[in-house]
Amino acid sequence: MQEKLAEAVQILDAQAMSYQDDAEYFNLVGVLQLKKKDYVAAANMFERAVLIDHDNAGAWMDLAIATFESGNTLSAQSYFEYIESKFQPPVAIRKLIDAYKRRIELKSVSPKPWQALVEFQLGHDSNANSGLQSTAIPITFGGETVNLPLDLSLKARADEFIQTGVAGSYRQLTDNSMIELGVAAKNRIYQREKAFSSAELSVNAGGQLWTTKGILATNLYLDHSQLSGQSLLNNVRLNASWDRQWKTCRYGVGNEFEMRRYLALQPLNANIVWVQLAGVCQTELLSREMQISMMTRYGIDNATGVRAGGDSRRKELMLQISVPISNKINSQLSANFSSTLDAKGYSSLLENNARRNLTRKSYGWQCSVLVYPTVNVLFKIEKNLIQSNLPLFNQSGQLVNLGLKIGF
Repeated sequence: MQEKLAEAVQILDAQAMSYQDDAEYFNLVGVLQLKKKDYVAAANMFERAVLIDHDNAGAWMDLAIATFESGNTLSAQSYFEYIESKFQPPVAIRKLIDAYKRRIELKSVSPKPWQALVEFQLGHDSNANSGLQSTAIPITFGGETVNLPLDLSLKARADEFIQTGVAGSYRQLTDNSMIELGVAAKNRIYQREKAFSSAELSVNAGGQLWTTKGILATNLYLDHSQLSGQSLLNNVRLNASWDRQWKTCRYGVGNEFEMRRYLALQPLNANIVWVQLAGVCQTELLSREMQISMMTRYGIDNATGVRAGGDSRRKELMLQISVPISNKINSQLSANFSSTLDAKGYSSLLENNARRNLTRKSYGWQCSVLVYPTVNVLFKIEKNLIQSNLPLFNQSGQLVNLGLKIGF
């Protein structure tokens, strides 16, 4: 009870000759060794316990876990299968077994250090030009408000697009760490709204360290964006995170520093500090396994110069539910919510210099069909909505696209 595990093991070892046929004795020593993370010794103790008492389901489960943690995944797999067939464990234990089976499967696959991905999409965007919902905005002149009509060219216009993308990564794995390098590029070309065609290039480098307390990770991202062939934004992001397993879930916390630098719109430049909380769980609904992911972030957005609205505070929430319909078909629902509140009034001409408050909502559904071991056909529908207390910023749009994803 005082967590003096080594001393407790010594006391029990001294009495071993008196308990050679006692399964509870070996089970207790095994539990202490498991807490000490001496997995080989723990597995030996649990093996003695189940040899004496074949019906001790708890000892079998601990034996399987200790065997897995000691690195003997093949024997651990057989133990988990034996537990499922003999004891018909409850739902909570089955979920835990499934989580270990997934980890065994991941360990048994030796991924290629180099991996690549190619994407091709055809789509329709109901707001290709990021057009406005409002046809007029209220302007204040000397205490008097008038509705100023907006140019009709600022209204939302629909268009079709072709999008291509490529990505490549290199991973170097050791027993308890991973180093990863990656590069990705994406290009979207509108058929009529050429001025809103865009391109993105991203390079990243990072690493993970697996410890008994969880996974420590750090990543550096360099992003470059273009609009209509002209450089628009350079973005640098550096983040660090920690996460760990809990039953069939993973949860973690992270921190990110972001530098946004606009090449032609320097007043928009900002430094943002983010803190985040994330989790992903495997669960079961109507006899189907599903994955639920969540991430929430809070950002302090500090302008580097004089910016309309000054500094801002940002909040984000991202939800995703993935449900396999069959072995080759996967369905995914997603919802993203974010809000931005400026510290100062946006403009003396708009709503009596009110502080701008933006709320963004995005809902999506995607269906992925595996047509070949490394080839997926994708169909996606997305609805986007931006709402603000300043009508000038209200927008909405829908995207529908059909694509092909090929892995190498």
